[in-house]
Amino acid sequence: FYNLYSLEQLDLSNWDDSSLIPGTPVDGIGYSGNIFGSAFGTVKSLKSFTVGAKWSNTGYLAKLIELASSSTVPTDGKWYAASDGTAYESTAISGNRADTYYTTKTLLD
Repeated sequence: FYNLYSLEQLDLSNWDDSSLIPGTPVDGIGYSGNIFGSAFGTVKSLKSFTVGAKWSNTGYLAKLIELASSSTVPTDGKWYAASDGTAYESTAISGNRADTYYTTKTLLD
């Protein structure tokens, strides 16, 4: 997803993240942290991402998105779960919880 500047929604609901163990090499992208690029602002328009129950490290994914967006996503530092509106910091999002996470609370309305 590197350099997808206009990507607004990311649906990984049918994906499995077992090959994205933090700090390990992954074929085609180098280290797992490179799935979104780097802290140079390569993901500028993302408004939401969706993960399924097979995604075990949602907080790690959220942190990678934040780093790749140069700290502009999410705007207030919280991700909002579509299922119940709960606000999470990236490190507090539990894995294996299928949900869609929005960058702002207003997108839930």
